Amino acid sequence: RGAPKGSAGPRKAAEPTGDIKLRLSKANEAFMEEDYQTAINVISEVIRINAETYEAWTMLASAWQELGDVKKANQAYLGAAQLRPKHADSWLSVALKFEEVHDYKGAEHCYRVCARLIPNCIDAYYGKARMNIQKCNYKGAVIEYQKVIKQKPHDLDVIRGLAEAYEGVTAHAELKELLKDAFAYFRQPANYQDDMPDWNDLVTYISSYIALNEYEDGVRELKYQARWLVGREPETIFEDVTINDCEWDLDGERRAKISGFVEDKFDISSYGSSLPIHLRIQLGVCRFGMGNREEAFRHFEWLDPSDKTGTGKVLAYTEFYYEIADLLFEAGLFQRALTFYGPLKKIPEEQTVFLYMKMAQCFRGSKIMFKAEQFYLKVLEMEEFNIEARIELGEMCLEMERDDDAYRFVIEATMIKNGPPKPPRIRRRGRIKPLDASESAGVEAMFTQTSDGQAFRGRLTNRAKRKWLQEDGARNEKALAKEADAHYSNFLNERRGVSHGDRQSISKWVKAVQTLTDEFRSVRNFYPYKKATDSNVDGTAYPATLAYSMQNNLPSDFRGIDFKSWLDIFLEYALYLAKIGDRDESYELCEAARDSTVFSRSREDIFLIHIVWCACALYAADEQACYFVSKSFMKEYAFTTDAYRMFAAVSKMCHSPLSWYMGGPIKKYVRRQILAMDQEVKKMKPNGKLNDDALDISLMMLYAHIMYTSESYDLALEYMFRCHALDEHNPMVCLSISLTFFHLILNRRIEDQARYLLQGMTFLLKYYDSRKYSPNVEERQEAHYNVARAYHMLGLTGQALPYYILVLEETETAEGLGVELRQELVVDAAYNLQTIYSTVGNLELTKAITERWLVL
Repeated sequence: RGAPKGSAGPRKAAEPTGDIKLRLSKANEAFMEEDYQTAINVISEVIRINAETYEAWTMLASAWQELGDVKKANQAYLGAAQLRPKHADSWLSVALKFEEVHDYKGAEHCYRVCARLIPNCIDAYYGKARMNIQKCNYKGAVIEYQKVIKQKPHDLDVIRGLAEAYEGVTAHAELKELLKDAFAYFRQPANYQDDMPDWNDLVTYISSYIALNEYEDGVRELKYQARWLVGREPETIFEDVTINDCEWDLDGERRAKISGFVEDKFDISSYGSSLPIHLRIQLGVCRFGMGNREEAFRHFEWLDPSDKTGTGKVLAYTEFYYEIADLLFEAGLFQRALTFYGPLKKIPEEQTVFLYMKMAQCFRGSKIMFKAEQFYLKVLEMEEFNIEARIELGEMCLEMERDDDAYRFVIEATMIKNGPPKPPRIRRRGRIKPLDASESAGVEAMFTQTSDGQAFRGRLTNRAKRKWLQEDGARNEKALAKEADAHYSNFLNERRGVSHGDRQSISKWVKAVQTLTDEFRSVRNFYPYKKATDSNVDGTAYPATLAYSMQNNLPSDFRGIDFKSWLDIFLEYALYLAKIGDRDESYELCEAARDSTVFSRSREDIFLIHIVWCACALYAADEQACYFVSKSFMKEYAFTTDAYRMFAAVSKMCHSPLSWYMGGPIKKYVRRQILAMDQEVKKMKPNGKLNDDALDISLMMLYAHIMYTSESYDLALEYMFRCHALDEHNPMVCLSISLTFFHLILNRRIEDQARYLLQGMTFLLKYYDSRKYSPNVEERQEAHYNVARAYHMLGLTGQALPYYILVLEETETAEGLGVELRQELVVDAAYNLQTIYSTVGNLELTKAITERWLVL
């Protein structure tokens, strides 16, 4: 009785019948002929007859795969695997196919079935662990990885997977021990293999020390393992250096002071720059936790928060900026935190409520109240019903003795928290039932004490509140005016000391102007556009005419200082900040002056603000700001020659790459200006021509030079010839046309080079004829030099020599007459002559030119 001996397990599949074999043969022929749809039809019929035909399922999967339907192919592979349940390779291969198409549910099913049917299948446990990681089921992943690691204790992939799972369940102690044992094992020379621990593994390892607040051990272990990874394991002298991390400095100044350090023993690249930025930040975090803040800030500065190098590291290391800023914020170092929060707001994707709230709290903690208010208001613009921002704004307004604003923000927060107001409860006789004492307690708490500490008795009426606010405001106004007058006196008295670099004067002056500008920017009546975005206490919007009415009702001065002096304070402080390298703050001051209703009424004030803004951008070598501000001149003073000359001059003075000058936005803007000018000046004349007198040559030459700089020479010539038609004797136009032709020749993209050379020389000599008889010596020098340089550029050094010599002769003649000349062209001409003579081997003339013109 019972099953015969040896029959345990699934029964053996029956031998295919002749009909099945015939159909499989036809399907195979269709598959070989690449007629996959026919093969699928035949195989489907085979499966309908006998679903346990293994060959049919595998052929069906191959056919679907050839047709590109991976999902159906995987389902067919799964059907084949079910016919051979004890074959682990079948389940694992199907699971991998599911993983390739990110079908983790199907892959997990295969791994789970394989683990159940085939005990001790390590690959199945490993697969289940990986699928649990994908589902963020870290606890389940830990269980599966622990089964695997018993069999493969030194498999690095398994160790990394288990480490990730430990991180997910915050088992930092277990994570630390796991990776500590792993690094100890792989450091042994006998255990070397192709896949060794790398920097990412060390980052995970050190993160466990940070999570456990074991900062000192974290620093020691980080440096110990990092030396091994860069190949300096024998260098043990740094194990005793615990007070600093000079081992990882970019320069060797501090390392050289370490006793026993040999500079050339290891490659210099294995020191400072070899430590990845993530580990350097971790090293800084550990140092900060140990209380060694100076060393921590050394590491944090590698992120270059002020962008001194111009590489924009904030884009690549955003998460590190947040990590450090949050660390500094929690430690109460608000100004330091702002240096890392600040660059983040320049990234559009990072302009979030979280960031603005943090920046507002930092400014509030630094007592820069007007900046804090700006960011709180930005939070409210982004998230209209944010209660936290309103509560903190109310608290801050109380600190600033702006009780009316504090009252408004608290009421708004209360309304948002409690929902829309309920209709008043009516008694039988139609009288409104008053609020309970508990309902009005929060409002009355705002007005229970005056600024001088005297308490009110009883319940305040609305009339009493208004009267108290007016009286208290008048008292505060007098005190503030007196304080502002003292700061303004310091501003005037310390100017001379600031200009001479006296540190004490600079300190007093900066303190005075900073206090004054902060005071001015905190007055919301000067910036009514901000109020237009807020809401009244009753929830209705401010009227659209608010800004207009405030502009027409502004006083002639503020705090006893006239508004012209206020503008001087803003602009002088902006220039000072730009000179010391704080360009962002200088831009904000210029922007605050521009946006104020006090200054925006005067076109002269706006012009002066933009001039100073442009100067700040030039000090900072910020080409984007230069072009933005100078573009505003072209917009405000359209079709005015000086506006275009201003743009060209600023572009030349800004010491930065030409990427913005010849960029798409500038090209499009100037092009639109030209089209607008053409439309404006086109008159309906019988000949149908443009009104030439109204065309601005400077605008067209500006666009032509932008095209010339971006190597669009054909388009540049088109506009240069338009300018030449308007003023054919203009030397700048002729010189520009000749140089454009020469550059076309040098690019070697044209066939008829002789014709272009002839045209270029024609315009060059036309330029020379217009300048060589000029009564101005410097103009004659310029003509000689430009012709010589053009010949020199074309490789015609023999023709260039006489013109270079003419430059020097003009200088000698002018010196004999006692005329002072600029030396730039003289030095350049002499240097080029020296180069030509030395190239042909005439050392005597080379020496003579050098001694006469190039020796200081």
